[in-house]
Amino acid sequence: MPTIPTIAALQDRWRKRSSFTLLDLDFINGHRLLPVADALLSDPDAPACLHYVAVIDAWPEAGIAASAIDAAVPACAQANAPFAAFVAQLSSAWLPAVPGFQRLVLADGRLVLTLVSGALAASLPQLDLAFDACYCHVAEIAPSIIRWLGRLAAPQAMLTIDTRACDASVADGIGKEFAQAGFVDAETCADYWVLRFAPRHAHAAHHGHRRDALSIQAVQEKHAIVIGAGLAGAAACHRLSVRGWRCSLIEAQAAPAQQASGNAAGIFMPVLSQDDNPLSRLTRAAYLFALHIWDGLGGVGRTLPGQACGVLQLARSDAALTATAQQRTPWPYPADFAQWLDGAQASIGLRQRVAGGWWFPMAGWLHPAAVCEAMLGACGDRLQVNYQRQAQRLMHDGDHWHVLAADGSSIAHAAVLILANGVQATQFAQTAHLPLSAIRGQVTHLPAQAADLPFAICGDAYLTPVTPAAGGFASLGATYSDATDVSLRAEDHHENIRHLQQMLPDWQPPPDWAALDGRAGFRCVAADRLPLVGALPDPDRLAGSGDTRLQDMPRLPGLYGLLAYGSRGLIWSPLAAELLAAQLNGEPAPLSRDLAALLDPARFALKQRRQGR
Repeated sequence: MPTIPTIAALQDRWRKRSSFTLLDLDFINGHRLLPVADALLSDPDAPACLHYVAVIDAWPEAGIAASAIDAAVPACAQANAPFAAFVAQLSSAWLPAVPGFQRLVLADGRLVLTLVSGALAASLPQLDLAFDACYCHVAEIAPSIIRWLGRLAAPQAMLTIDTRACDASVADGIGKEFAQAGFVDAETCADYWVLRFAPRHAHAAHHGHRRDALSIQAVQEKHAIVIGAGLAGAAACHRLSVRGWRCSLIEAQAAPAQQASGNAAGIFMPVLSQDDNPLSRLTRAAYLFALHIWDGLGGVGRTLPGQACGVLQLARSDAALTATAQQRTPWPYPADFAQWLDGAQASIGLRQRVAGGWWFPMAGWLHPAAVCEAMLGACGDRLQVNYQRQAQRLMHDGDHWHVLAADGSSIAHAAVLILANGVQATQFAQTAHLPLSAIRGQVTHLPAQAADLPFAICGDAYLTPVTPAAGGFASLGATYSDATDVSLRAEDHHENIRHLQQMLPDWQPPPDWAALDGRAGFRCVAADRLPLVGALPDPDRLAGSGDTRLQDMPRLPGLYGLLAYGSRGLIWSPLAAELLAAQLNGEPAPLSRDLAALLDPARFALKQRRQGR
């Protein structure tokens, strides 16, 4: 392994810091990550969290190369036990080679690795971070790249450049470009330059990193109120508590996951599209991050009731199958992420005749309530729960939010308040303008003899296998309607059964299908069917503001939303909570800027403004 001459300098810079961000533009096979991790885990003065962000052109499909690991362990200082555990965790947690942002939380949150797949010119503008140190290779340096490094650098950031492929004339020109971007004080260290970011004038774009402008009280207290104990609220508590926040959870019911998150089983899977549209990119990132978080909670089918049995997304018909088979996806998905199965292959696996479709081997189903309980349980003593308390009104006194009960008494107060209670969020005066609606969904519970499948399937409906963890029945659903009652309806059972017959042409429903059990609930959806994640807009200031940029839209201080997860609460909840927690803590975002903007709660107000309304 090559010696990294700036490890000692890196340690000098990160000591006594609560967090530190390192940007690696020369990742290759992770040769630099390993000694940095060893230094971090063996340094008593290291930051509580190191964010290691790597932009990669070619994905190391086998994970961190075995040769790099073999070289790192004896080379690093005494191969300390935390580092050895980190290496083992990293090897087992490596992600499929798919495009976009992927995040791994390692070493109990001490090191967070974010991998960004793509060319530098396209990737750097999508990074939402302020780096404290950066590694790059001179061969990758172009004037546009240098300018972006200046926009992403934190004050006094250290930039280390591998100059082994650089002659004197090239070095002189590059040096001038870096000086213009604000990097000064060049030092020669073997075959490296070490620069420091100290611009003469503050670069306006440098402040584009999305750190929410928290009050002094919020920064000092690190205390948040979360309303709603479903998947959204439980994930918020989980992702904040690992960062040292205290959470006061308020739930009107007597236990978590009693509303939209209360079904016996929910499937988890990504969405594919021919053009890799934003929904595909978002669900891919959410799905993979959720798998990683669940593994940290004990794993699907182990601690968490469910099965990573795979999900087959069936084509609607033979004609649709033919059309889909002729499509070309924009990325050659690895087999552990997605595989195309023709009718014969799918029928053999399912043991009955089907048209074929996409197979997701790592997908499956989970019991949502158990996932909520596991996330809340992992919060430990940083969580205070307030069950059977109805939040009736919100009041802000200039420093804190107060959540009030119907009799006017205060349930909790904090500088940060997160609404994770679905469509009920619109009951408050501050958020009544949010474009949220409730969509009724009914699930049909099929007996074991009527639904003996080896894995889950989906299409116009979904069907889980039968397992004791799901109550000894299979879950078939779910309908979409504007009805408002929660009682089971025979016509909805019929709709679910009709959809299943379209997917499984040889399947016969039980004769007493109208009397089957099930569950009806209400999904919270936004007008564009994407979640709302982040600071909520201030309706009283929107009319008087002429801002036409998302980041400039007026916001309610300290009020945030994790809302409108629709039918994908299992996979949306961990990534959305991670995104919000990163914004609150000033950390690198786990999503690209363009995708995070699609989730911003102020997007609807901005659209209206641009349309001149």
